[in-house]
Amino acid sequence: MPLGADCARYTTLSLLRRARMHIQKLEDQEQRARQLKERLRSKQKSLQRQLEQLRGLAGAAERERLRADSLDSSG
Repeated sequence: MPLGADCARYTTLSLLRRARMHIQKLEDQEQRARQLKERLRSKQKSLQRQLEQLRGLAGAAERERLRADSLDSSG
């Protein structure tokens, strides 16, 4: 273990190194979070489009059923 001024220098360098590693870890986590957020946004848009398509199909089926019912009741 270094003594005196060397000890303080060693401790300071060690703290700086640990701080740099911690900052890098936080930056990596932030990048992964951003990527996940983007994937989730994309998935949400895809699911929203699917939902709109299904609603459109359900609406068309309902209109067809109503048309068929009106034809049955008139004949």
